[in-house]
Amino acid sequence: MAVIDMTVIMILGVFWFGVPFMGSLWQFALLSLIFIISGMGLGLLISVISKNQNQAVQYVTVFNLFSMILTGFIYPRISMPQWTQWVGNLIPLTYFLRIVRGIFTKGVGITVLWSDVVALVVYALIVIFVAASALKSRLD
Repeated sequence: MAVIDMTVIMILGVFWFGVPFMGSLWQFALLSLIFIISGMGLGLLISVISKNQNQAVQYVTVFNLFSMILTGFIYPRISMPQWTQWVGNLIPLTYFLRIVRGIFTKGVGITVLWSDVVALVVYALIVIFVAASALKSRLD
């Protein structure tokens, strides 16, 4: 579903709103898939640490609020205090926004965005490992 949503949003952006797509479509698709995997890992982690559905919804709501405010999605990160930028670095959307802006509007490749790609991959691996470990300990 997330891949379909990403595709529909990209098509709407290009054809409906006229946003030019400057980069590699395959590179964008691969990096979007890594972001989706990191988000699914985070969702798994939240579901493992939550005691019930209401608590999970509250965790996701708070996380989404921080994601919107601290990642540069709404407000520019450069104007934020240093400590809020550090907190924003713990959220995968921070790296994905730079990747999307780089590939979509600037047409840059992975050679320019490599640090964000590495951070996103490392984040995905860590969150999936932590979620799997927490699930294993919860089952025991």
